[in-house]
Amino acid sequence: MPTTDRKLLEHMTVLELTESQAGATCTQTLAWMGANVIKIEPVNTGEPGRQQGQAAGVSGDSVFFFLHNTSKKSISLNMQHAEGQELFAQLVAKADVVVNNLAPGNFERLGWSYEHLKEVNPSVIYATISGFGTEGPYSEYPATEIVAEALGGGFGTTGFPDNPPTVPWNNAGESGAGLHATMAILAAFADRMDTGRSHHVDVSLQDSVMHLIRTRLWPTYHTGRAYPRNGNRLATVPGGTYPCKPG
Repeated sequence: MPTTDRKLLEHMTVLELTESQAGATCTQTLAWMGANVIKIEPVNTGEPGRQQGQAAGVSGDSVFFFLHNTSKKSISLNMQHAEGQELFAQLVAKADVVVNNLAPGNFERLGWSYEHLKEVNPSVIYATISGFGTEGPYSEYPATEIVAEALGGGFGTTGFPDNPPTVPWNNAGESGAGLHATMAILAAFADRMDTGRSHHVDVSLQDSVMHLIRTRLWPTYHTGRAYPRNGNRLATVPGGTYPCKPG
């Protein structure tokens, strides 16, 4: 088969307005496939992830930031000023995808909604990543990884039967939501290539956790009860964690 150096998504331009991990994971994955990702950050400080986990007195960006933001471009815009708004509108007009995982309502308070994005770019793909989605009783609540893991059922899969659950810390909420958003964006992008239609991709951290632990949910359908925590023991086949030679 003929080979080519062309990256699969080199014709996709993505605007990223994110903080921390979920949205950054989504856009980083698109960037790895060749998309032109432009991360838009606050003036002077940049997004909070640049300082996350950084030791006191250490200058420069944190390792946490680099883990989630390689292969991207970055600019700072003051979205509170008219000039910043105009520059952002110019970027939206030329973009294929806009990804937002700011706290619920923050993007709208800056004057931008899905309807406004479509006015500027009728074929834009808008992806929102939040704790509980844009609809439902919890939609206005912000959420972190640990909250999504708890309400998505992740805590119910950890720990031993006689002890409290333990925090999974497997990033199923944050990075899991980012990867779910990537898949949905690719599907929307494929449809847009055929139809020219705009799409709103709406991904929640809670739903992502529930999807990733779905194999632990099937006994509940049979018994009507929550599946018990079983430590390191496997429920369906003999297995567990054991000391092995040479130790």
